[in-house]
Amino acid sequence: MSKYLSGDKAYNFLLDRNVEHLESLFPRGRAKTATKERLPPSASDRDIVEQAWLRQSTIVTADIKDFRPAMVKFQRQQGRRPCGCLFGLIVLPNVYETQKRLLKNRLNDLQARLPSVDGTKPTWSRVHSRNYMVRVKKSGNPHVTKLGLCPDCDPDIETD
Repeated sequence: MSKYLSGDKAYNFLLDRNVEHLESLFPRGRAKTATKERLPPSASDRDIVEQAWLRQSTIVTADIKDFRPAMVKFQRQQGRRPCGCLFGLIVLPNVYETQKRLLKNRLNDLQARLPSVDGTKPTWSRVHSRNYMVRVKKSGNPHVTKLGLCPDCDPDIETD
């Protein structure tokens, strides 16, 4: 088993190739790119989901079409040993200038604009521990959706 699964549970990010150029806008030491993780350019979404699971990372991408289904499928296939819970997904618009504008003050402004989920204001730590998807529209307005924990984990247990 990978050394990552037994590691720190603090939130961190894995940037897909289509958003790697934004690495400097993420908190220092909390972001890794697919390239730095030695994932090949031909890596499938499933490969990136698995690497994010191993690193306990929130995936950051501009590709919503494939990642959400890949995450659901991974959780179903992973099963119990070890737990298949994932750690969230952030989907940014696919236009470079819009991405830079939305993250100009790093993630602080975006986190401040996250809408409440079940009466609680999400933080990046909560996005990570509860496997939420944050989809940011071109306007800058984020939408938060619960992606769900693996079938064996109780969603009512407080993990942050």
